[in-house]
Amino acid sequence: MMRRYLYHIAIALDQLLNAALGGYADETLSSRAYRRASIADAKRRWRWAHKLIDGLFFGRRNIARNRMKWRC
Repeated sequence: MMRRYLYHIAIALDQLLNAALGGYADETLSSRAYRRASIADAKRRWRWAHKLIDGLFFGRRNIARNRMKWRC
């Protein structure tokens, strides 16, 4: 139960950080990075952020893309 609680707190903090940086309030920073890196004329910083986030979650490649598919 506590693990689930901490998971939800982590997601909330991620969404807060994304909103503070100008993103949508109900979107995590990783999904924003993936969404912005996926467009045709993506800026280098979003492609870099997407690769960095994927690198942080070693065995879980394309975590943002998988998360966006789950939410839709």
